[in-house]
Amino acid sequence: DPAAVTRLGVLDSVPTHTVVARTDRHLAAAYWHFFCSQAPALPEVRISAAPEPFLRYLFRALTFRAGAIDEAMVREYLRAFTLPGTIRATLEDYRAAAARDFEDDERDLAKRVRCPVLAIWGEFGKMHGMFDVLATWKEKAESVEGHPLPCGHFIPEEAPEELLTDLRSFLAS
Repeated sequence: DPAAVTRLGVLDSVPTHTVVARTDRHLAAAYWHFFCSQAPALPEVRISAAPEPFLRYLFRALTFRAGAIDEAMVREYLRAFTLPGTIRATLEDYRAAAARDFEDDERDLAKRVRCPVLAIWGEFGKMHGMFDVLATWKEKAESVEGHPLPCGHFIPEEAPEELLTDLRSFLAS
């Protein structure tokens, strides 16, 4: 029900349909994890065998602000990530994006998100370098505002105060 959502905030992402439809070799290389996650079962085996090195690699590769994800945060991510079912659920989200979500988006291409959208992305993240993030959301929604923050992909960890200021303002308006 579209009326159930009165405001939408999106962090360091572009619409799924846009990502899949506009994939080229540069995006595939930058977002390798999106594509590697599509294989059935194998990613679960590989990540489960070494979840900590996997997470630490992602944190190094996708953050801009050194030390933004401190050791206590790494430990909490690892704790949550290794709960039964979490790795599979994470991978299934990526699988759905390239399959079911894309099909749903194809069917709804003529529809636009009607509630106000706030798009925030990392100025030093992959999406900023690959897309005009604000323009991609303006293609999909009636009312869009947003801007990059000086960080990478992990916005809440890298720019918490800036993000909180933006969200408070957006949600209060």
